[in-house]
Amino acid sequence: MKTPKSLESLAKPATKGRVNLLYALPYLTCMVYVLQIDGDIFMSLSVIKGQMFQFYLEMKPKKGDTELTKLEIERTLQIMIAGAHTTIEQQMGVEQSDKGKAQAAEAIKVAEQAFGDKGVLN
Repeated sequence: MKTPKSLESLAKPATKGRVNLLYALPYLTCMVYVLQIDGDIFMSLSVIKGQMFQFYLEMKPKKGDTELTKLEIERTLQIMIAGAHTTIEQQMGVEQSDKGKAQAAEAIKVAEQAFGDKGVLN
């Protein structure tokens, strides 16, 4: 009898594409997805009460750089998650906690310090 292959041997290496999923976790009763598109566009998607909500940020690399740094990507992800959580809370009629307000304020502060005027909010 043939020995079955292990799951690890069936796994394929990650593919590089124009769209990369950075985050997919639930918040309250909704899923939050954050995508990175073409390296400098970040999109958040959430389905709330049967409706899809999305927003995006376009973050350009510093002058002279061709790509965003890992730290810049992580900070942008924090901003996107904070925005998605706030949207979900507002749409579901949930009062934002003091902790949530503090996190949103911190995300804005981080964005201003990290990106200055190079980020384009849409």
